[in-house]
Amino acid sequence: MGKGASAESALNEATKAGADIALTAVPLAKAYLLPFKQDALLAEPMPPGPPLMKRAELFEVKAGAALQFNVITALRRILDEVDRIDPGSVATLSLCATVALRNGEDAEAGLYADNAGDVASQY
Repeated sequence: MGKGASAESALNEATKAGADIALTAVPLAKAYLLPFKQDALLAEPMPPGPPLMKRAELFEVKAGAALQFNVITALRRILDEVDRIDPGSVATLSLCATVALRNGEDAEAGLYADNAGDVASQY
């Protein structure tokens, strides 16, 4: 059994045994990338339990997989989901800019990037 499969198995067992989803969601998502199970990772909805920061980290893993494997429909779904969780975040706006660029929508990408810059400058 490879590292990814072992990690996946252990994390699934921990979750079934009652481990806090905030502790298992991100490592499980990363374990799916090791044996190239990105389809399973991208199909999973965002779990409702983790705090916002953990969900943001999970979002980044999932979005990175969608970009890496060029699964734009999954990426759009992830963006919609994250926008419901944390609307107007720098991460969401930056990823929207990346998606727009990949789709040849340069003007839209520029708007997203400008908005991300505006939000970031408020911190």
